[in-house]
Amino acid sequence: MSGKLAGFLRNNLIALIALFIALGGTSYAAIKLPASSVGTKQLKSHAVTAAKLKAGAVGTAAIANDSVTGDKVLESSLGKVPSATHADTAANATHADTAANATHADTAANATHATSADSATNADTAANATKWGGVSGGALGTAAILTGLSFKPYSAGTSWSSAGVAITSPTAAAYFVAPVSLPQGAHVTAMTQRSVLTAPGLQGQLDLVRIPVDATNGVTVLTIASASVPAGTDSRTVTPASPEVIDNTSYSYALQWTCPGSSNAHLVCVKLEYTLP
Repeated sequence: MSGKLAGFLRNNLIALIALFIALGGTSYAAIKLPASSVGTKQLKSHAVTAAKLKAGAVGTAAIANDSVTGDKVLESSLGKVPSATHADTAANATHADTAANATHADTAANATHATSADSATNADTAANATKWGGVSGGALGTAAILTGLSFKPYSAGTSWSSAGVAITSPTAAAYFVAPVSLPQGAHVTAMTQRSVLTAPGLQGQLDLVRIPVDATNGVTVLTIASASVPAGTDSRTVTPASPEVIDNTSYSYALQWTCPGSSNAHLVCVKLEYTLP
């Protein structure tokens, strides 16, 4: 048997060598592939996994623009923004339209420290915290107007009548009183009385009275004295030497009109002018 095998090898040596060479060349070709010979068609789906990628193999040049979205970004890997000059909404900002804490804020619900705050609900420290819309309250003049019908007789038995908004006491001199409500701290700067006289005669006296909360008698702070005037509409104004400051915590305020007791005199209205602190 061994002699036959040796004879077979001697007779077919060249053929066997050629066979081995052919088989080795095929294996070599299967291992060494030409460059760019493998494309997407030769790759199975999911064939390339993360473990098969060399670290740093995929660079920015290989990533299409806008292909990495916000959900794919690890926020902690991003650095902080060093400063923001303008921020529409910010907890802390140099310039901000709306901010919890801001140096300059047009509108701030709570501004602990604000150099200029045109409108601030709560401002512990603010150079212009008392301004309304950036305008000082002292520059905002306003007025309270009371018609004659706001006045009531001081004595229950007083005879009186009205014509439109005007009142009069046709038979005898009488006192009429109207309560006054002005903002705390307001500065009263002027008082104007407007009357109508159907014939020449006396215009009644008008007083602004300040009454302590624990007393019944008050102190007159402004007076328009009674005077003889011609028939028609009469309007007179008085201003205090220094503005009367309203203190609603210690006083109440009222207007008192002394009717001259003539059907000729009718009180139409009273205007109190004041400014806000």
